[in-house]
Amino acid sequence: IEFNARVTNQAGNLDGPTLAATAAFVQGGVIGAIDTVTETVVEPAFNGMVKQVDTFTPSVDSGPSTAEVSVRFTQSGDVPAFNVVLTDGFTGLSGAGAYTAERISIGGTVYDIAAGDSLPAGVTFTGTNDGIVVNIDKVGPGVQVIVYYSVQVANDTAYANTDATLTWTSLPDSFSSWGETP
Repeated sequence: IEFNARVTNQAGNLDGPTLAATAAFVQGGVIGAIDTVTETVVEPAFNGMVKQVDTFTPSVDSGPSTAEVSVRFTQSGDVPAFNVVLTDGFTGLSGAGAYTAERISIGGTVYDIAAGDSLPAGVTFTGTNDGIVVNIDKVGPGVQVIVYYSVQVANDTAYANTDATLTWTSLPDSFSSWGETP
């Protein structure tokens, strides 16, 4: 007898619960061996997310100043995380060209977008009018990611800091339809 457990591929799944199934072997109405098998749910996780302004270059005239911001996080689970998406920005700050993707470090390898480096397959990093969006198809256990971007800010305005948002799934998209009933 084979036992497989499948959990829904959704945020909020917790690492560690044990799922059990018990089987009783019955022959001629007599219960024979009874056995329980278990599967432990394993999930990816992230920790150590830190967002900070690394440098600030004030404008010498009435033009905008430039802040370079970094957001770092480490995959701390025992299994890969898929469809990892980081979004970030500052409340009240938007406008064409306000955010610029600068560089990204994945597992210690730096891709300098501002210098023309190409990102590896499965990674996108864009600056938008309202913030930045980074998509990474897969982040393995123990891998640290550091995202650097610049943002244009007015000299005479205070901006509220906002938390970056990180989402991910436990399984790749290609696995999501496995075992579903049509």
